[in-house]
Amino acid sequence: MKKDLTFWGMLIILFIFWIAVSGSLHWQSLLLGAGASYFITYFNRELLIDSEDRPTFSFLNIRHLGSLLGTFFLAVMKANIQVAALVLNPRLPIAPTMVSFTTDFEKTATRVALGNAITLTPGTLTIMCSEEEFVVHALTERNGQEVKEWVVIEKLKQLEASD
Repeated sequence: MKKDLTFWGMLIILFIFWIAVSGSLHWQSLLLGAGASYFITYFNRELLIDSEDRPTFSFLNIRHLGSLLGTFFLAVMKANIQVAALVLNPRLPIAPTMVSFTTDFEKTATRVALGNAITLTPGTLTIMCSEEEFVVHALTERNGQEVKEWVVIEKLKQLEASD
């Protein structure tokens, strides 16, 4: 039953996206959008995350999510400046490194969010993500060590704990 709600919820989101992108409420466009949304959702149904594996909707979670997004935005801006400084330095003090660390996240969606946040931050790339372990490539050793104690990890833990 919960998988059905996730399926239909994703189908509705895709259909609304179709309407927004197509900009047409003509019956042929709506029919095509409904069909495309159904087939995309149907063929990707195994990739949908169950409600048990993602944070629940609550006002406390919205507050934690806002804090997480603000912190992440500032981290990305800081990383952009650091990478630009590395590239513009004539000596290029780049020392690529791989770091691994463990987390105690319970939900799949939280682990995926951390992996994506690391990859979206300039100078770092998530190489592997398992149940507990992350392996990250960083441009410098300092960046690699900073990932282990990244404040975004604590924000994600707050978001997960508020369920």
